[in-house]
Amino acid sequence: VNDYPALLRARRKRDRWGKEEKRLYRRHRWRSEGFHGEAKSWHGLARAVRRGLENMRIQSFLTAMAINLKRLAAAFLLFWSLIWRSIYQEKRPGRSPGSDLRFLGQPISATIC
Repeated sequence: VNDYPALLRARRKRDRWGKEEKRLYRRHRWRSEGFHGEAKSWHGLARAVRRGLENMRIQSFLTAMAINLKRLAAAFLLFWSLIWRSIYQEKRPGRSPGSDLRFLGQPISATIC
């Protein structure tokens, strides 16, 4: 292998790590590997769409943007659903949410059955 001396230097440097460096690396690896795995398996980052380093950089930026927007939309939806539930339950205490929902004049539970 061409870069074998560099690999040996990196291994020797890692062997000199203390407890704090090992803790930081474990935390970093836990956070970054999950994100990279999701990007590769769910968002097409495992294969380059176009050739070239610049095109791959653009693809990785777009993939990261898609993942971030997806997480932002999920957080926004959760936030508004919690607010809606709290407002709805304040207006109608003692009733379950959705108990008086109707579709074509009939309760929804009757239309489903």
